Amino acid sequence: MQPLGHQETIDSLNQILTDSNFSHLTYNPSDPRNRGVEKLVLQVTGGTSDYSQVIADANKIGEKLKETTGRSYKAYAAVGDGISPKFVTLHEDRERKAVNPDTEIEENIKLPASELVRQAILELEYPDDGINVKDASVALAEKLELSDEQSRARNSSNLNLFRHNVVSPQFKWLLEAGRLEQPGGPRTAYFLTGSSSDSPDSTLLDTSPELEWASSVEPVKRTAVNPDTKEEYQIELPATSIVKQALLGFDYPANGMRIRDMAEALADQFGLTDTQRNAKYTHGLVWRFYVNVTAVDLVNSGQLLRLRRGWITNPEQPNVEAPEDTDGDSTFSDGDTPSPEVDIEQNYRDHRDGLKAELRQKVMDSPPDFFEELVLCLLVEMGYGRSRADAEVLGRSGDGGLDGIIKEDELGLDLIYIQAKREKKNINVGKVRDFAGALDCKGAQKGIFITTSDFTQPTKDFVEEVRSSSASRLSFRV
Repeated sequence: MQPLGHQETIDSLNQILTDSNFSHLTYNPSDPRNRGVEKLVLQVTGGTSDYSQVIADANKIGEKLKETTGRSYKAYAAVGDGISPKFVTLHEDRERKAVNPDTEIEENIKLPASELVRQAILELEYPDDGINVKDASVALAEKLELSDEQSRARNSSNLNLFRHNVVSPQFKWLLEAGRLEQPGGPRTAYFLTGSSSDSPDSTLLDTSPELEWASSVEPVKRTAVNPDTKEEYQIELPATSIVKQALLGFDYPANGMRIRDMAEALADQFGLTDTQRNAKYTHGLVWRFYVNVTAVDLVNSGQLLRLRRGWITNPEQPNVEAPEDTDGDSTFSDGDTPSPEVDIEQNYRDHRDGLKAELRQKVMDSPPDFFEELVLCLLVEMGYGRSRADAEVLGRSGDGGLDGIIKEDELGLDLIYIQAKREKKNINVGKVRDFAGALDCKGAQKGIFITTSDFTQPTKDFVEEVRSSSASRLSFRV
């Protein structure tokens, strides 16, 4: 069953709340926390002051919503005076990327929302010597009633998905929030702070988290592209210093972790929205690339250790854990390493995307004439022209906006005209039409248009039309 949309889900919720068993719960659409259906905040208006009963009733509503809408909800927080709750919140399970052990292909699996996991962590029994993430994950899987598929799912690092991508980041979240402490440092036991153990009510979190990164340090802005319109827009992400701090303080598994999985874990730790997590640019996911670049910087400075391509660890952390076994549910070649084919393919993509973005940024930071010179040198190395002496940078008055020319033969009778645009926005059809007009004025038959961005779909359609036209003499490439 495909989940219903926003209004259909709200209509279903309001219908469920007409049941007399839920008369003490109401939904207020004007509550600023109710901006979508991922989180539904219900007000407790009376009828009971029993916190456990309110949570149980809210979970029953969640089960009914799943039957009618296809969305899976669980109650995760209530806030009130003493043990009398004022609000109860339902949160939809979040989809995570798991690797199918049979096909080694990524697939989505639903796991409990971050807020629910945080509350459950605070409600665990903490021994005198604290609790580690591994033992906590086992207890939480039982407490949150995970299925075998959910509790045994693995990420692309062949590590337990629930433990490393869900539970561990929420321990860090609570550590930063002052609800837990880790006196031994990373990869050691956690303890409840005094503020987290005073009363049952003090463990409750009414979360629409305003995390420290959003207010203490100026966030960075990164460019993303709408895949439908190809228009660029800006997203805010945690400052580089905050991401570095999180990478250094993360509880790394004994054999390290893949950076792409680190990005997923940190997205949970920072409470990033789906928009921030899924924003894309030409090099792929903006957030993943940002974490990758930051991690590489820490590796280069010696603060993190590169184990192999795409895998990192913190050499300063104590080696307090044995390498994680595979629980017999993975066909990867060994306990922690994906099969060579999967590893090579993903590492190649990650390296290629990172290199492309790094080169593009260096070009954008260089003087304007650098790009024109770079393009000519590149084309000569690709076999256009016999040597660099056959390529000339133009850009002078009377050149019609053309940036370069390459002589393909000794007499200079076979010419290629070049247009090099160092742009952030995609090239529109008008600029390419102008280029085609300049070629026509020169009586040229060959032209190459190169840009640091991309071309809009109407531009690509225009070029294809020119190339396929029997009346056109142009050999045109973009």
